[in-house]
Amino acid sequence: MKRTHLVGYLFVLPALLVFAAYVAYPLLHTLALSAYSWSPVNPVKVYRGLGNFTELLHDPNFGTAVRNNAYFIVLSLAVQMPLALLLAVGLNSTLRRHHVLRTVFFAPFVVPVVAVGLVWQLIYEPNFGALNALLRAVGLQRLAVGWLGAPEVAIFAIIAVSCWRYTGFHMMIMLAGLQTVPDELYEAARIDGAGGWQQFVHITLPSLRRIVMVDALLVTVGSVKIFDLVQVMTAGGPGYASDVLATFMYKSAFTFDRMGYSAAIAVVMLVLTLLLTVAYIRLTNREDGQEPPTPQRRYALPALLAAVLILTIIGYYRAWVAAGTYALYLVALGLVLAVFWLVAGRVSDLIENHLPRRLVTRLRDIVMLVLAACFFLPIMWSLLSALKPHNELLLRPWALPQHWAWENFTEAWKSGVGLFFLNSIAVTTVAVVVMLVLATPAAYALARLRLRGGALVFGLILGGLLVPVHAALLPLYQLNSALGITDYAAILGPYIAFCIPLSLLLLRAYFASVPQDLMDAALIDGAGHLRILWSVFVPIARPAMATVAIFQAAWVWNELLFALVFIVHKPHMTLPVGLLTFQGEHSTNWAIVMAGVAMAIIPVLVLYFVFQRHVVRGLTAGAFR
Repeated sequence: MKRTHLVGYLFVLPALLVFAAYVAYPLLHTLALSAYSWSPVNPVKVYRGLGNFTELLHDPNFGTAVRNNAYFIVLSLAVQMPLALLLAVGLNSTLRRHHVLRTVFFAPFVVPVVAVGLVWQLIYEPNFGALNALLRAVGLQRLAVGWLGAPEVAIFAIIAVSCWRYTGFHMMIMLAGLQTVPDELYEAARIDGAGGWQQFVHITLPSLRRIVMVDALLVTVGSVKIFDLVQVMTAGGPGYASDVLATFMYKSAFTFDRMGYSAAIAVVMLVLTLLLTVAYIRLTNREDGQEPPTPQRRYALPALLAAVLILTIIGYYRAWVAAGTYALYLVALGLVLAVFWLVAGRVSDLIENHLPRRLVTRLRDIVMLVLAACFFLPIMWSLLSALKPHNELLLRPWALPQHWAWENFTEAWKSGVGLFFLNSIAVTTVAVVVMLVLATPAAYALARLRLRGGALVFGLILGGLLVPVHAALLPLYQLNSALGITDYAAILGPYIAFCIPLSLLLLRAYFASVPQDLMDAALIDGAGHLRILWSVFVPIARPAMATVAIFQAAWVWNELLFALVFIVHKPHMTLPVGLLTFQGEHSTNWAIVMAGVAMAIIPVLVLYFVFQRHVVRGLTAGAFR
């Protein structure tokens, strides 16, 4: 038994050390740094205690960032989740056409974030952009505005892009829940005379409560952490109008050299993430019946909604009238959703009672087809734009190319896109392979060897899922600057460490489901745990390992914050940060920029179509095993 425990600890130790070095230690160091005033220009730290946090409360720009994060949370929940549920219900079948439509809706999620931001920059361009050109063509020129240049509109334009990109992802999560609902429940409801809307309200929604709560948590935490899309599209501008907490933290640190102040912002993000997560977990436990409905838990949902409102009140510090106005907006949004709910139920009953079932199915498919076309249109438009000369792209944004400018791709390749692409392949491959080498034995030990203190270690590493990467940035920047570490050596450690928690969670769950008889037979044959892991568990867990590798590779491939801060030499830039510099060099030639974006999009889309079964399997099975 002692030997088994020793082997188990040796399996866990490498992953734990990497996690501690790049996640746990930087997190604690960030808490300490938030109490000081310092900068790279003047590295002498001056103790301020809670001074940075006090200043935050009086900083109107911080208030704007908090308010924008609140907008992100509320509007993402109000748009992404209902639309994702609608798509999931409409496409929940084994029909081939529905499988194709699910693929189309999910496609925006696999497109690199920087590519998404650049494409929508051009779509939103006020003078030659595709959106304003379309509005003018249909006689709505009054609505044609500078979408990213108007302070009162910019943040909502970004939120719209975020909803477009992530709705397909949440649709897949909803499908995961729908596929677990027994068909017998719907059959019994139909025998009792229940219509489609009654089945949805009384069977589908109650069965999806847990999945909906998990999805709401993902939307909320993602809205607090949002950085890359805002940074690419506006960098928080104009001025501070579209800043969120992450971009305001980045700007404070690396534009104004206020590292302690930036650390305080990171602490605020961490606290918000933890509080919102705890609230969702309590609500989920209550729904599952794991905890009695005490008075504290009975008011968990109102408290969660109040927390979002408090974010906005902080955002309007000393401006209570504006905060009250925002509260009225929330009430109005709730009323709109309530009216929509009532109207949808009534319309559904009318359609089902007065139209043939085959016609209803056709109408549903037509609606899904139109929505899929809207979702895929920006991707198709960007690919066609890459084949136009510059003047034709700006003057005729919606027309097919009259002259197919293949030379755009040659120019984009010469400008460095090819090198950036190869760099991203190398970085992603190394990070994912090392992550699997560390996480696989650790997951095996924590799942099968009953280590003393194993639950504590697992809980500690799992807590990394809640830590925003921003909370580790400043200590790592300070350490790397002191040691002269840059480029690949600076980013690989954080990439591997932040991949470990989710990988450990999924692999541990998979290893725990392997029958004990297989392990007992191997032990009887005299096999050691390393051989058992390699010869028994790894072959069985290949689908789970493939799923983990695909999801973590997608995160590393798209990661922008660490790459933006730590990669200082252009020949070493990965694709996300390289595309940003590429745009700067060709700020007036959007045809070359779109060619670079197309070269980033096409390989990712091809890989997605090849490996989509693993992607969908991970979303509909692995993540909820």
